[in-house]
Amino acid sequence: MVGTKARLSIKQYMKAKPTKWGLKFFVLAGSNGYTTDFKLYTSKSKTASGEGLSFDVVAGLIDKGNLGSGYIVYIDNFYTSPLLYRHLSQQGFGACGTCRQGRVGVPTVQENALAMKSPRGSNGHKILPVQRWKTGDGPHQLISIPRPTTVTEYNRPMGGVDTADQMIGTDSVHRITRRWSTTFFQHLVDIAVTDSFFIHKECASLHQARPMTRQRFQEELSAHVLGVDLRNGPKKTSYKHLPVPTTSKQTKVQQRSTAWQCEDCKVGLRLQPDRNSHWQYHQGL
Repeated sequence: MVGTKARLSIKQYMKAKPTKWGLKFFVLAGSNGYTTDFKLYTSKSKTASGEGLSFDVVAGLIDKGNLGSGYIVYIDNFYTSPLLYRHLSQQGFGACGTCRQGRVGVPTVQENALAMKSPRGSNGHKILPVQRWKTGDGPHQLISIPRPTTVTEYNRPMGGVDTADQMIGTDSVHRITRRWSTTFFQHLVDIAVTDSFFIHKECASLHQARPMTRQRFQEELSAHVLGVDLRNGPKKTSYKHLPVPTTSKQTKVQQRSTAWQCEDCKVGLRLQPDRNSHWQYHQGL
């Protein structure tokens, strides 16, 4: 959800989200957080396949022509359905996700349903113990709980979209505006900057170098876009070198030439867009 106060028909409300009002995006991200593709939700699509929103979203984002095949798509229970899994398998993709009762195609019979006291396990994965703290009326103690490796395999890559959201929300270029198109553009910039940072980290890892921090990377990126050299930038001047109005102690010739002077140097200097003598003087130009 990308928050906006603009009045438009595609703005959505989601009670469970931290940002309750705004533009709703469906995102395809890698396990490291790299945003591969996204789709802005604009209510019901006229070109829908008729298989439901969850099917259309995943089928639309998984483009075999761009991605290739052989990947495993991890999704939550909103998207999980036998129909979608068969479609992804035909496209050459694996799928893994949690299941929600009541979804179309999901069995509803209780004949082989598991109970709360059913033993944990899976017919295709090993069971490894994990350490958890037991809380309650008694003393806190560390106990071992059996957990199938399928749970670990699902939790490990499922944080990709959350990682992307967290990174995009940090040092964002977003500014408050009532124009939803501006909000949309700012979000695109945040995605581009965040993905660039992930590429930088991968390149640094390939060259066995230490990557820059996120803040340093954005500073270097901003300086490059603006054409500013951070290493050989302008020299810092004293805080006393501030432009102030000229005084009566100056001669009439000096007052006619400029209405400003340096507070510390007492030198009359011009402050104009095409000729900033104050800046040039203190840079030694």
